[in-house]
Order: sequence, then C-alpha cells, then structure tokens
Amino acid sequence: MNNNFITTVKNTWENHKKQMHRIVIVIALLAIVAAGFQTMFRVEGVVTGIDNSTITVTSFFRTQTVDLTGAPANAGTIKVGDKIRIQKNLQGNVLYITTDSLHNGKKHGDGRDKNK
Repeated sequence: MNNNFITTVKNTWENHKKQMHRIVIVIALLAIVAAGFQTMFRVEGVVTGIDNSTITVTSFFRTQTVDLTGAPANAGTIKVGDKIRIQKNLQGNVLYITTDSLHNGKKHGDGRDKNK
C-alpha cells in the first residue's frame, strides 16, 4: 500500500507540474506585494528626533521622517528613545500611533484607543 501511494503521488505531480509551478509563483508574488505594502504604510522603529510637527524614526533598515500634522496623537507625549509604530493610509495620512517606552518604571501606550 505504501508503494502504491508513492507511485500515485509521483504520477499526480507529473500530471500537474505546470499548475504547481504557477501556484508557487503566484504565492511568492503575493508575499512580495504584501511585504511591500507593509513597508509603505507602516513605520516602526525608535524615535531619534522630534521637531515641531515631525518625528524621525530609525529602524534596522532605514530612517524616516514622518509629518504628524493632523495626527490623532499628541507629539508632546512622544520622547526620543520610544519604540513607535505609525500606521498610514493610502494618502499618507497618519491613522494611529502607538508607542512603548519605560518612563518612571511603567510601560505605556499612546495614540490608539484600546477599547475599540
């Protein structure tokens, strides 16, 4: 029975080889597109600079400056050294900001309503 199963799998693979290659290529392309959207619409890293309405965020791969004009969070609560996650929409507007930092021994978040 085991030998018969292996033969069946080999025959099925040979009969559908082109379709299997196409499926693998489509899955790989979808993964690449998903990764691209994540890097376009999400900024994650450590805050390295704060100006009036902009902050500079450095991650492992790059440094980005984000304009916080009209953002739902108060830039005054963000401090240099905070870990930050900024989510943007298609137009580049900031949807929400979350920060994680240790100030006075307590970890706190900022920007996103946790009750939604």
